[in-house]
Amino acid sequence: MAVMVQPVEASLRLVVIEGTTDQGEPILRVRTYNRIKPGADPQQVYAVGQYLAGLQGFPLSDIQMVVQNVLTEV
Repeated sequence: MAVMVQPVEASLRLVVIEGTTDQGEPILRVRTYNRIKPGADPQQVYAVGQYLAGLQGFPLSDIQMVVQNVLTEV
C-alpha cells in the first residue's frame, strides 16, 4: 500500500523566553504566524523567523515550522 503525502498548511512558531519561575525554570511563550506556504523553503522560513525574533522584546528559544499534511492511499 503506497501513501501520498500532500502538505496543506504551515505555520511559523517563535518560542520566546519571557522570564523565569521562582525555581529558575524558563517561562516560554509561543508566537504563531499562520498562512505560511506549505512548500516554502525551510531556510527562508528560518531567516524570516530570525528577523521577526529581532523585533521581539524577549530572547528567542526556538524557531519552528509546523506543516500539516494530508495522507491519501494511492
